[in-house]
Amino acid sequence: MKPPAYGYMRIFCDVTEEKVFALELRMRAFAEERGFQLVTMYQEVVNGSIEEFNEMCQELDKTEVHDVIVPSFRHFSPHNVLQGSMVERLLFDHDATVHALNEHHPAKTSQEG
Repeated sequence: MKPPAYGYMRIFCDVTEEKVFALELRMRAFAEERGFQLVTMYQEVVNGSIEEFNEMCQELDKTEVHDVIVPSFRHFSPHNVLQGSMVERLLFDHDATVHALNEHHPAKTSQEG
């Protein structure tokens, strides 16, 4: 059985449903190529909200999931400081590795390398 992963994406107001669906398919294919099964997709639809992000963090603590897949780090926030803060929260507070479709190396805790 493949290890589970969560997906997280921010739905920007100018993105069509077709583009959201296509992006989700790319995320699922990315997960499969790297040996994961994308089990839950968290989608932030309210501009500026992190409600889904917080829910995902709570689930990371309750489950054996340790991997999060995002289209890009921009989906955490378009602001670099907040983006970094959210990634660090996943890495250090929830022991997760973050995989971005547009990144060559996942963000992971310092203990992992």
